[in-house]
Amino acid sequence: MTQTQFIACALAAALHLGCGNSSDIDSSDAAPDAAIDLTPVAATPGIRCQPEERIATIQVSPGDVFAELFDRPSPFLTAPALTDSDCAFYEYAPASQCPVCQGGTVCAQSGDCVPAQRQADDGRVVLRSASGEQTFESPGGTGVVYGELTLAGSAFAVEVFAFGQLVTLEETPFPPPLAGLDVDFVGTGEVPERIDVSWTADDDGADVFTHIPINHHAGVATFTECAAPTTVGSFQVQQAMIEPLAVITGLEFQSVEHIRFAAAETSRGCVEIRFIDRQF
Repeated sequence: MTQTQFIACALAAALHLGCGNSSDIDSSDAAPDAAIDLTPVAATPGIRCQPEERIATIQVSPGDVFAELFDRPSPFLTAPALTDSDCAFYEYAPASQCPVCQGGTVCAQSGDCVPAQRQADDGRVVLRSASGEQTFESPGGTGVVYGELTLAGSAFAVEVFAFGQLVTLEETPFPPPLAGLDVDFVGTGEVPERIDVSWTADDDGADVFTHIPINHHAGVATFTECAAPTTVGSFQVQQAMIEPLAVITGLEFQSVEHIRFAAAETSRGCVEIRFIDRQF
Protein backbone atom coordinates (compact mmCIF):
# COMPACT_ATOMS: atom_id res chain seq x y z
CA MET A 1 0.00 0.00 0.00
CA THR A 2 1.41 3.40 -0.99
CA GLN A 3 1.44 6.38 1.35
CA THR A 4 -1.33 8.02 -0.67
CA GLN A 5 -3.46 4.85 -0.44
CA PHE A 6 -2.83 4.68 3.31
CA ILE A 7 -3.96 8.29 3.73
CA ALA A 8 -7.03 7.59 1.60
CA CYS A 9 -7.96 4.58 3.73
CA ALA A 10 -7.40 6.49 6.96
CA LEU A 11 -9.64 9.30 5.77
CA ALA A 12 -12.27 6.80 4.67
CA ALA A 13 -12.24 5.16 8.08
CA ALA A 14 -12.57 8.53 9.78
CA LEU A 15 -15.63 9.31 7.66
CA HIS A 16 -17.16 5.81 7.81
CA LEU A 17 -16.91 5.61 4.04
CA GLY A 18 -15.03 2.34 3.59
CA CYS A 19 -11.89 1.74 1.58
CA GLY A 20 -12.54 -1.24 -0.66
CA ASN A 21 -13.83 -2.02 -4.09
CA SER A 22 -17.48 -3.00 -4.10
CA SER A 23 -17.70 -3.22 -7.87
CA ASP A 24 -18.23 -6.99 -7.61
CA ILE A 25 -21.74 -6.47 -6.22
CA ASP A 26 -24.43 -7.43 -8.70
CA SER A 27 -25.22 -4.28 -10.66
CA SER A 28 -28.74 -5.55 -11.34
CA ASP A 29 -29.61 -4.52 -7.77
CA ALA A 30 -29.16 -0.87 -8.67
CA ALA A 31 -31.95 1.27 -10.05
CA PRO A 32 -31.61 1.31 -13.86
CA ASP A 33 -30.19 4.52 -15.25
CA ALA A 34 -33.24 4.79 -17.51
CA ALA A 35 -35.27 5.53 -14.37
CA ILE A 36 -32.80 8.12 -13.04
CA ASP A 37 -32.79 11.81 -13.98
CA LEU A 38 -29.17 12.40 -15.04
CA THR A 39 -29.54 16.14 -15.67
CA PRO A 40 -26.36 17.97 -14.51
CA VAL A 41 -26.85 19.54 -11.07
CA ALA A 42 -25.07 22.59 -9.60
CA ALA A 43 -24.05 22.29 -5.95
CA THR A 44 -25.23 25.08 -3.64
CA PRO A 45 -22.49 26.65 -1.48
CA GLY A 46 -23.02 26.75 2.27
CA ILE A 47 -25.27 23.70 2.70
CA ARG A 48 -24.60 20.08 3.76
CA CYS A 49 -26.12 16.70 3.01
CA GLN A 50 -27.89 14.76 5.72
CA PRO A 51 -25.69 11.66 6.22
CA GLU A 52 -28.66 9.34 5.67
CA GLU A 53 -29.25 10.95 2.25
CA ARG A 54 -25.61 11.30 1.16
CA ILE A 55 -24.26 9.27 -1.75
CA ALA A 56 -20.89 10.98 -2.17
CA THR A 57 -18.38 13.04 -0.24
CA ILE A 58 -15.66 14.90 -2.14
CA GLN A 59 -12.90 16.42 -0.02
CA VAL A 60 -10.56 19.02 -1.46
CA SER A 61 -7.65 20.07 0.76
CA PRO A 62 -4.54 22.09 -0.12
CA GLY A 63 -2.53 18.87 -0.54
CA ASP A 64 -4.92 16.30 -1.96
CA VAL A 65 -8.34 15.27 -3.22
CA PHE A 66 -10.22 12.30 -1.79
CA ALA A 67 -13.69 11.06 -2.73
CA GLU A 68 -15.96 8.05 -2.61
CA LEU A 69 -18.93 8.04 -4.96
CA PHE A 70 -21.84 5.65 -4.43
CA ASP A 71 -24.99 4.78 -6.36
CA ARG A 72 -27.33 5.14 -3.35
CA PRO A 73 -27.37 6.31 0.28
CA SER A 74 -26.06 4.05 3.01
CA PRO A 75 -28.59 1.37 4.03
CA PHE A 76 -27.11 1.48 7.54
CA LEU A 77 -28.36 5.01 8.30
CA THR A 78 -31.74 6.52 9.06
CA ALA A 79 -32.60 9.74 10.88
CA PRO A 80 -30.27 10.47 13.83
CA ALA A 81 -31.10 8.92 17.19
CA LEU A 82 -30.20 12.15 19.03
CA THR A 83 -29.78 15.77 17.93
CA ASP A 84 -29.11 19.19 19.41
CA SER A 85 -28.34 22.58 17.88
CA ASP A 86 -24.90 21.54 16.59
CA CYS A 87 -24.58 17.74 16.75
CA ALA A 88 -26.30 14.57 15.60
CA PHE A 89 -25.74 11.00 16.84
CA TYR A 90 -26.30 8.24 14.29
CA GLU A 91 -26.67 4.68 15.52
CA TYR A 92 -26.75 1.49 13.49
CA ALA A 93 -29.38 -0.54 15.32
CA PRO A 94 -31.54 -2.73 13.05
CA ALA A 95 -35.22 -2.88 13.95
CA SER A 96 -35.03 -6.68 14.02
CA GLN A 97 -32.49 -9.43 13.49
CA CYS A 98 -31.74 -9.84 9.82
CA PRO A 99 -31.56 -13.21 8.16
CA VAL A 100 -28.20 -14.08 6.59
CA CYS A 101 -27.98 -11.57 3.75
CA GLN A 102 -26.69 -12.92 0.46
CA GLY A 103 -26.24 -11.95 -3.17
CA GLY A 104 -24.79 -8.46 -2.68
CA THR A 105 -27.30 -7.46 0.00
CA VAL A 106 -26.73 -6.14 3.52
CA CYS A 107 -28.74 -5.85 6.73
CA ALA A 108 -30.39 -2.41 6.77
CA GLN A 109 -31.77 -0.44 9.71
CA SER A 110 -35.20 -1.76 8.76
CA GLY A 111 -34.09 -5.30 9.63
CA ASP A 112 -34.35 -6.33 5.98
CA CYS A 113 -31.69 -7.46 3.52
CA VAL A 114 -31.36 -4.69 0.92
CA PRO A 115 -28.95 -4.02 -1.98
CA ALA A 116 -25.54 -2.82 -0.84
CA GLN A 117 -24.08 0.43 -2.07
CA ARG A 118 -21.95 0.22 -5.21
CA GLN A 119 -18.87 2.39 -5.62
CA ALA A 120 -18.29 4.12 -8.95
CA ASP A 121 -15.17 2.46 -10.32
CA ASP A 122 -15.27 4.97 -13.19
CA GLY A 123 -15.75 8.02 -10.94
CA ARG A 124 -13.98 11.25 -11.84
CA VAL A 125 -13.32 14.56 -10.10
CA VAL A 126 -12.02 17.56 -12.08
CA LEU A 127 -10.65 20.75 -10.50
CA ARG A 128 -10.18 23.96 -12.50
CA SER A 129 -8.46 27.25 -11.72
CA ALA A 130 -6.92 30.13 -13.66
CA SER A 131 -3.77 28.00 -14.04
CA GLY A 132 -5.50 25.06 -15.71
CA GLU A 133 -7.24 21.85 -14.66
CA GLN A 134 -6.44 18.55 -12.94
CA THR A 135 -8.39 15.30 -13.18
CA PHE A 136 -8.59 12.65 -10.47
CA GLU A 137 -9.84 9.17 -11.34
CA SER A 138 -10.40 5.90 -9.57
CA PRO A 139 -7.08 4.00 -9.89
CA GLY A 140 -7.45 0.40 -10.99
CA GLY A 141 -11.21 0.32 -10.43
CA THR A 142 -10.88 0.63 -6.65
CA GLY A 143 -13.98 2.80 -6.32
CA VAL A 144 -11.98 5.48 -4.48
CA VAL A 145 -10.91 8.72 -6.18
CA TYR A 146 -7.82 10.31 -4.69
CA GLY A 147 -4.54 11.96 -5.54
CA GLU A 148 -2.10 14.73 -4.82
CA LEU A 149 -3.35 18.22 -5.70
CA THR A 150 -0.63 19.85 -7.80
CA LEU A 151 -2.74 22.46 -9.61
CA ALA A 152 -1.73 25.97 -8.63
CA GLY A 153 -4.28 28.18 -6.90
CA SER A 154 -6.23 28.63 -3.69
CA ALA A 155 -9.71 28.48 -5.25
CA PHE A 156 -11.12 25.88 -7.64
CA ALA A 157 -14.23 25.03 -9.60
CA VAL A 158 -15.25 21.37 -9.32
CA GLU A 159 -16.88 18.76 -11.54
CA VAL A 160 -17.87 15.36 -10.13
CA PHE A 161 -18.91 12.51 -12.40
CA ALA A 162 -20.22 9.09 -11.32
CA PHE A 163 -22.91 6.66 -12.51
CA GLY A 164 -23.77 8.99 -15.39
CA GLN A 165 -24.48 11.94 -13.07
CA LEU A 166 -22.59 15.26 -13.31
CA VAL A 167 -22.41 17.64 -10.34
CA THR A 168 -20.67 21.01 -10.62
CA LEU A 169 -19.54 23.64 -8.11
CA GLU A 170 -18.57 27.22 -8.82
CA GLU A 171 -15.04 28.39 -7.96
CA THR A 172 -14.62 28.06 -4.22
CA PRO A 173 -11.65 29.16 -2.06
CA PHE A 174 -10.14 27.18 0.77
CA PRO A 175 -11.13 28.47 4.21
CA PRO A 176 -8.37 30.34 6.05
CA PRO A 177 -6.50 28.62 8.91
CA LEU A 178 -8.70 28.36 11.99
CA ALA A 179 -7.34 30.56 14.78
CA GLY A 180 -7.39 29.78 18.49
CA LEU A 181 -8.62 26.20 18.23
CA ASP A 182 -8.94 24.45 21.59
CA VAL A 183 -10.41 21.02 22.29
CA ASP A 184 -11.11 20.15 25.93
CA PHE A 185 -12.07 16.61 26.96
CA VAL A 186 -14.07 16.15 30.15
CA GLY A 187 -13.95 12.63 31.58
CA THR A 188 -11.84 9.75 30.26
CA GLY A 189 -11.45 7.89 27.01
CA GLU A 190 -13.49 5.03 28.42
CA VAL A 191 -16.16 7.24 30.06
CA PRO A 192 -16.23 10.57 28.19
CA GLU A 193 -18.51 13.20 29.70
CA ARG A 194 -18.23 16.07 27.23
CA ILE A 195 -16.03 17.57 24.52
CA ASP A 196 -15.74 21.36 24.38
CA VAL A 197 -14.50 22.78 21.06
CA SER A 198 -13.73 26.49 20.81
CA TRP A 199 -11.95 28.82 18.39
CA THR A 200 -11.57 32.49 17.56
CA ALA A 201 -14.85 33.54 15.97
CA ASP A 202 -14.54 34.86 12.42
CA ASP A 203 -17.04 35.80 9.72
CA ASP A 204 -15.34 33.77 6.99
CA GLY A 205 -18.39 31.95 5.61
CA ALA A 206 -17.13 28.52 6.68
CA ASP A 207 -18.05 25.95 9.35
CA VAL A 208 -16.15 24.12 12.07
CA PHE A 209 -16.85 20.40 11.85
CA THR A 210 -15.97 17.11 13.51
CA HIS A 211 -16.85 13.50 12.77
CA ILE A 212 -16.42 11.17 15.77
CA PRO A 213 -16.68 7.47 14.83
CA ILE A 214 -17.42 4.59 17.13
CA ASN A 215 -14.28 2.70 18.18
CA HIS A 216 -12.97 0.97 15.06
CA HIS A 217 -13.13 -2.46 16.72
CA ALA A 218 -16.93 -2.19 16.72
CA GLY A 219 -17.03 -1.98 12.93
CA VAL A 220 -20.53 -0.49 12.62
CA ALA A 221 -21.95 2.72 11.16
CA THR A 222 -22.42 4.54 14.47
CA PHE A 223 -20.98 8.03 14.85
CA THR A 224 -21.55 11.63 15.88
CA GLU A 225 -21.14 14.67 13.63
CA CYS A 226 -21.10 18.29 14.78
CA ALA A 227 -20.93 21.50 12.76
CA ALA A 228 -21.25 25.18 13.64
CA PRO A 229 -20.59 28.42 11.73
CA THR A 230 -17.16 29.91 12.41
CA THR A 231 -18.95 33.02 13.67
CA VAL A 232 -20.23 31.32 16.86
CA GLY A 233 -16.82 30.45 18.30
CA SER A 234 -17.66 27.13 20.04
CA PHE A 235 -19.78 24.00 20.34
CA GLN A 236 -20.12 21.15 22.84
CA VAL A 237 -20.49 17.43 22.24
CA GLN A 238 -22.67 16.05 25.01
CA GLN A 239 -22.11 12.76 26.85
CA ALA A 240 -25.15 11.04 25.36
CA MET A 241 -23.60 11.44 21.90
CA ILE A 242 -20.08 10.22 22.68
CA GLU A 243 -20.37 7.65 25.46
CA PRO A 244 -21.94 5.04 23.10
CA LEU A 245 -18.88 5.50 20.84
CA ALA A 246 -16.35 4.77 23.61
CA VAL A 247 -16.52 0.97 23.42
CA ILE A 248 -13.78 -1.68 23.58
CA THR A 249 -10.59 0.48 23.68
CA GLY A 250 -12.27 3.86 24.21
CA LEU A 251 -13.22 6.99 22.32
CA GLU A 252 -11.45 7.70 19.03
CA PHE A 253 -11.81 11.45 18.53
CA GLN A 254 -9.68 12.30 15.49
CA SER A 255 -9.83 15.85 14.15
CA VAL A 256 -11.51 19.22 13.84
CA GLU A 257 -11.95 20.62 10.36
CA HIS A 258 -12.58 24.10 8.99
CA ILE A 259 -14.81 23.54 5.95
CA ARG A 260 -16.63 25.32 3.17
CA PHE A 261 -19.53 23.00 2.41
CA ALA A 262 -21.55 22.71 -0.78
CA ALA A 263 -24.21 20.15 -1.68
CA ALA A 264 -26.33 19.04 -4.62
CA GLU A 265 -29.54 17.01 -4.58
CA THR A 266 -29.55 14.46 -7.40
CA SER A 267 -32.01 11.73 -8.31
CA ARG A 268 -29.72 9.19 -6.66
CA GLY A 269 -29.16 11.17 -3.47
CA CYS A 270 -27.15 14.06 -2.05
CA VAL A 271 -23.59 14.87 -3.17
CA GLU A 272 -21.46 16.84 -0.69
CA ILE A 273 -18.29 18.78 -1.59
CA ARG A 274 -15.94 20.01 1.12
CA PHE A 275 -13.07 22.50 0.87
CA ILE A 276 -11.08 21.68 3.99
CA ASP A 277 -8.47 23.10 6.32
CA ARG A 278 -7.90 20.09 8.62
CA GLN A 279 -6.47 20.33 12.13
CA PHE A 280 -5.78 17.08 13.97
